[in-house]
Amino acid sequence: MSNRLYSALRARYKAAEYEAIADALNFFENPVAVAEHPHIVDTMDILITKLSEAEDKLETLELNFGEHYG
Repeated sequence: MSNRLYSALRARYKAAEYEAIADALNFFENPVAVAEHPHIVDTMDILITKLSEAEDKLETLELNFGEHYG
């Protein structure tokens, strides 16, 4: 059961990383497609924060529990 919990958390954090990266790339590569966002820099800052948090959580999970459950 513990391995499944570890795997579920890892998948959650990886998905959050992928989602933030995909959204940020969309802003960088297709700024016209996101024209309805008047505060693009603020929105991108939020995406970078989400990416950073997901990376930090994944690193913490792997560092502290990966050896036993990963």
